[in-house]
Amino acid sequence: LGDVAREFGGVTPVNHQSATLSRRGYAGRIDLVGGFQPSTEVTFAIEGAADAHLTVSNETLGQQMMRQIGVADFEIGDTKFDAIYAIATTKEATARSVLTPELRTVLVALERWFPLVLRVTPSGVTLRAKRVLYEIVAMEKLVNAAFQIVDSLRLPERDGVELVGEREESLREARCDVCGASLKQGVVVR
Repeated sequence: LGDVAREFGGVTPVNHQSATLSRRGYAGRIDLVGGFQPSTEVTFAIEGAADAHLTVSNETLGQQMMRQIGVADFEIGDTKFDAIYAIATTKEATARSVLTPELRTVLVALERWFPLVLRVTPSGVTLRAKRVLYEIVAMEKLVNAAFQIVDSLRLPERDGVELVGEREESLREARCDVCGASLKQGVVVR
């Protein structure tokens, strides 16, 4: 994870198995998970990330067999994407909103690097490679994809000021909207 920290500004190793990072002001973690199901996960805790639950994962043999007899999960309508990934969602509109053509292209490109699981819930986003990634290039692919997912959610910046409007008044009449104090500048920013 030290190599990833050097590659991406804002990635801070916590120990040899995890690191913290942020994107657009949202806190995240990279975790190398060992054990029976080894994986590498990038998780962002984002309240309001979606209004439903969405899981995208590589299609299993069982899912492929079910498809042959006419039983299928939700399909997005992108032949290449639907052939690689199974989609489970509690709300189709959320799946369509999150899985933009750009994001589907990113996920299809990741398929050649590692099998994955993407989870988007009302409380966050997790992108998991279904193996521990030791190669810096594969780790970069995972982190970059997680960043693109966070960006695609069209959430407001958390570490900046959101400008919602401004008005200009004469210096004598300019007052703070909150406390009513006279202002020395003629522009009021909300």
